[in-house]
Amino acid sequence: MATTPLDREVAKRLGDHAVRYTRGRRTVVAALAGAGGPLSAAELHTTVDGDLPLSSIYRSLAVLEDAGVLAPHH
Repeated sequence: MATTPLDREVAKRLGDHAVRYTRGRRTVVAALAGAGGPLSAAELHTTVDGDLPLSSIYRSLAVLEDAGVLAPHH
């Protein structure tokens, strides 16, 4: 169900790691793509209006990083 070039690339990278591109991961990717810069998990939680539990955001960030979709920003 990947529709944009970004969605297709993310879905491919996750698929290469045998990981699904879930609704929650799509929400996190969309929020990050629309941000003007890096966001913390807490900032993402605010950005998505609490649609995802904070714990799910942390898990999504970890999975996306492990799959090479995101790079950590310290």
